[in-house]
Amino acid sequence: MPRTGLLSALVYFLGSRRFFWILTSFVGFLLVLYFLFVTFLFNPFEDPLEDTAAIVPREVDYFIRLQEVGDRFNSFPIPTAWEDFERTEVHSRLSESGQLAKLGAETGIAKLVSGIQEAVGSLPPGLDLEGDLLREVAIAGRGAPGGGAAFDGMFMTRVSFKILAGVSLLDFDFVRDKLPRSLGIQSLGNGRWRLPKFPPFGHRDAYLERIRDVVILASREEWLDSAKSLEIQNGQDSLAQASIFYDNVEAYLGSGDKPMEVFLRWEKLGQSLGRWPDPRGFTFGEKLAGSFFDTGIFRFLSGYWLPGKRFEARLSGELDLSNARSFQRTWLQASPVGASRIRELAGAIPSDSFLFGVVAGDPGKVLQQFEGALEPDIRRILDEIVVNTGQYQGMAHLLGEVGRAFSPGLCISLRRDDYPADAARDVEHDNAPVPLFALSGKLRDRSAFSRLVEFFKANAWRFAGGDERPRLQRVELRGNTSGIAFASPAFPGTGEIVVVEIPALRMAVISNSYKYAERVVQAALTPARDSSGASRKLSEKPEFRQAVQALDGGAHVFLYGDPLEAKHWLNELVGDMADISFRNEMDTVFMRERPQVELSLRAKMFGGGTLSSNQAAQLQDAVDQEMARRKNRLRERRIPELQKEIELAVLPVSLFEWLSGGFKVRRRTASVMLSGGLSLD
Repeated sequence: MPRTGLLSALVYFLGSRRFFWILTSFVGFLLVLYFLFVTFLFNPFEDPLEDTAAIVPREVDYFIRLQEVGDRFNSFPIPTAWEDFERTEVHSRLSESGQLAKLGAETGIAKLVSGIQEAVGSLPPGLDLEGDLLREVAIAGRGAPGGGAAFDGMFMTRVSFKILAGVSLLDFDFVRDKLPRSLGIQSLGNGRWRLPKFPPFGHRDAYLERIRDVVILASREEWLDSAKSLEIQNGQDSLAQASIFYDNVEAYLGSGDKPMEVFLRWEKLGQSLGRWPDPRGFTFGEKLAGSFFDTGIFRFLSGYWLPGKRFEARLSGELDLSNARSFQRTWLQASPVGASRIRELAGAIPSDSFLFGVVAGDPGKVLQQFEGALEPDIRRILDEIVVNTGQYQGMAHLLGEVGRAFSPGLCISLRRDDYPADAARDVEHDNAPVPLFALSGKLRDRSAFSRLVEFFKANAWRFAGGDERPRLQRVELRGNTSGIAFASPAFPGTGEIVVVEIPALRMAVISNSYKYAERVVQAALTPARDSSGASRKLSEKPEFRQAVQALDGGAHVFLYGDPLEAKHWLNELVGDMADISFRNEMDTVFMRERPQVELSLRAKMFGGGTLSSNQAAQLQDAVDQEMARRKNRLRERRIPELQKEIELAVLPVSLFEWLSGGFKVRRRTASVMLSGGLSLD
């Protein structure tokens, strides 16, 4: 009964005139408070800015944006992935060796991180950097990206309600008076402020404004005027709606993706950011890459990076082929290798191969670029060998025959050389740390291929240093497939070259290992639907299928790598690379020290005066012996040091479960695709 009475009293009160006036007064108070807040500060219920690129003029030279910054850092500026990296063996070894500390000091990263952490530590209590200040950050401008007096652009950050309220309060003199005098913030009215002689901008004035939930810090007021105008126009004529940005970034992203995005007007920034490959480069890799590609042919670049244990990146841009070399232009305008052809070629590659690559274009012309990147002396020797056969006029003519024999799209794969020894089949070899390779492709003209095989049978000895001993033999493989093998100790690593044709697939394979060639044939003839197909064929590996899926339907160049499978070969390669590094190092050292050694020995052996020819010869012999002794003494110390340096240099490769990259040209647009998986467990 008492409960019923209380309920009746409550119902009576809620229906009374008194309650009505109390409710009306409370609502009125809230409305007055709201309008006062909106009038003097900002509308707390306004929609957030949908896209920061929508307030960026499309004429900017660069735009870089990182979303959901707070989710990527446990404690800014240390990313969350760093904690996973710290638990790996790679981190332990690099840290113990001092390489991480050295890298941090050389690059300035350690000093930068320390400075940022100090600044973060000085934030007012209750203010969270990631949650309040760095929900999303972006920078846009003209000229080269960077800070200082040369900076001409704006920095944007999406902030929390607390920061929006704090920024709005800057209009009040009593609030600005509470701030450090060194800031000297001045109100310009209409929610805009000036920061005189702002240090990050080279002690030039900076300008601050808020657009919805985004705070903008600009080097000139014109940037703020443009941003405000674009916001009123709902982003019309902004970078967000420009095809050069939208078609290459937003069109590929899902609704939940929070990537790092980038736009660069390369025709303006290319000179200041550098050119790759270096047109003056002299190494084989630089010369070869320069035959196919040059960043100087881009007008702009735009793309994204989706980080994580499964990461993906895409960078696309418009080409200006008027700056391309003759072969570059021809190759870039050729058809790419389709995804289905890539999978077909990978279906003939053993799944334990650590590298797979495909290159589009006429195979003969492609191989001519490889030959052209060799040292002039090697090219001259190869030309002389081919001319002396009387069948071709030189390497270019011979490689032209390769182009007639094979369809566009050559494939190469590499595998570690650790097959069990076979005393009955193995040939003499030098055990050099050379990986097993297979160069394969689809046949276009079998008669041209037959001519190449006959040429190889008749002249292979010429390429083996003139060894005329008959060591050609026919080899029988699986599925009624046969090949021709040529053995010579002159071939490094395995001592043999094998040429195989797979008639059922109209495919030919060239390998430096009979054992690897046999596995290639086995993989090629195993149907994908077969229970053993998934374990034998590279095309059926889940990681490889993900890599091909990341392509835009195909590629002019496609590479897939498995670092774990490559580890055995890399370990073997370390010793050889250390020897090469040591020899190069000694060449430099001895060139500097030999004159002084010669002067010292001359005075010791003959005193002053002119030397006879016999004495000069004795002196040179003595100098050679002394230099050899020095080299042997240094070898004992330097080889282990160099091996350790090389081991540490290649160690980060083991952080990847797999890695792939593709390059594709479609009409006048080129794209670079990168994907992979991290192993941080």
